[in-house]
Amino acid sequence: MNSLDDRIRSIRRYFAASIDTLGLADPFDWQLQRIAIADDERPAALIEAATDVLRLTPPRRTVPSGDTQQGQTFAIVLYPKIGESARVARLEAHRLAQQLDDTLTIGLHDPDDPAAGAPPDMIPLYDYDGVAVEGAGRAAVPEEPYSYLTVEDFRVGTLQDPLSDVRWSITATVRVSWWRDGRIATGEGEITSITPTWGGQASG
Repeated sequence: MNSLDDRIRSIRRYFAASIDTLGLADPFDWQLQRIAIADDERPAALIEAATDVLRLTPPRRTVPSGDTQQGQTFAIVLYPKIGESARVARLEAHRLAQQLDDTLTIGLHDPDDPAAGAPPDMIPLYDYDGVAVEGAGRAAVPEEPYSYLTVEDFRVGTLQDPLSDVRWSITATVRVSWWRDGRIATGEGEITSITPTWGGQASG
C-alpha cells in the first residue's frame, strides 16, 4: 500500500477530475513520463516525482517499531492547446492555473457525486496494485480511496514560450506527506505505566 505508483496515479486522477470540470472541448492526455509533445497533440499534461521520498519524522535511536511520516514532491505541467491569439492563449493559461490552485485550496467537489470529492489540501490515495497501465484495464481502480495524501505546500505558475506568443505551459509543484505503518502499530508494544511495587528479593 502507498507505493509510488499509487501516489503518482492517484495524483493524476485527482487533477484530471479537476480539469474535467472545466468542460473543455478536448480532454487533456495525462502522461506519467516525459515524452515529446507536438503542437497538434495538445492539450496534454505530465505528472512526475520531482524528489525522492524523504523521512519527515526525526531519526529514531531505538528499534524502529512505530509509524513514520514521509514526504515527496511532485511536478505537474499542463500543455494547453495553442491559442487562437496571444490574448486568448494567456487567458486560458491563467484559467487553468487558477483551477489547479482552487483544487488544492478549496478542494475537489463533484455535484453529481459528492463522495468523489476531496477536502482542501487532501488528495485521495487509491490502490493501483495490479491495475493495468495500458488499455481499458486502467479504469479498474477501487472507487473508494484507502487513505489521503496531505498537501504541505504547493506552487502554481504560468510560462509563455519565449519564441511564441500563443504557446503556454502551466507548472505546479505539490509537496505531500503521509504516515507509513511501522513494525508495530502505534499504541501497541509501548510502555504505558510502571508499577510502583518491587517484585524482586531483598539481599541478605
